[in-house]
Amino acid sequence: MSILFYVSVLLSFLRDVTRPRAAEESEAAVKSIQEALDEYDREHAFARRVIPPEEERARLTATRWEGGYRWFRTPNVVCLEKARKLKTEGRI
Repeated sequence: MSILFYVSVLLSFLRDVTRPRAAEESEAAVKSIQEALDEYDREHAFARRVIPPEEERARLTATRWEGGYRWFRTPNVVCLEKARKLKTEGRI
């Protein structure tokens, strides 16, 4: 048998060993919306310290929001852009 055959078998084996199983992937991908939003907020903790919340930004400046990162101090307000981004990334 050729060495190419052995290399392809070895690569196929390594790919199967290193790739998570489909059940593990689906369990990891399925999260509640609140868990995904909390994780997103932890990832963007620095931005929340640097960028003022939307309520203050709108009150202090006359410029309108034109995209980019924004957050709300009010806990019951969810930024729809954040939820859409998490959905497109497959996190919820």
